[in-house]
Amino acid sequence: MTETAKTPRPLRSEMTALERRAAHQLAHCTFLPASWPNRFARDMAGIASGAGLITERQRAALWSQVWNYRRQIRDRDLLVMAEAFHDLSLAATAT
Repeated sequence: MTETAKTPRPLRSEMTALERRAAHQLAHCTFLPASWPNRFARDMAGIASGAGLITERQRAALWSQVWNYRRQIRDRDLLVMAEAFHDLSLAATAT
């Protein structure tokens, strides 16, 4: 019998106040029915209301979705952060 190596669970960290606001604002956006962004926004809002522990990939996806749906979000602080995150991700993919 061979032992299968278990993959470690990703580390989770506490959502910041700005990320909690972003999750709640994103949940109020209009999405296509039964789409991934719709499910993601609903799940992130639930996490923000609860324990608030997310992985780095979830954090990156949250800001990516805030950037994608920025025209439906009125909170200026969130849009500035999403733009900075977007510019950072573009710089990372350009190299």
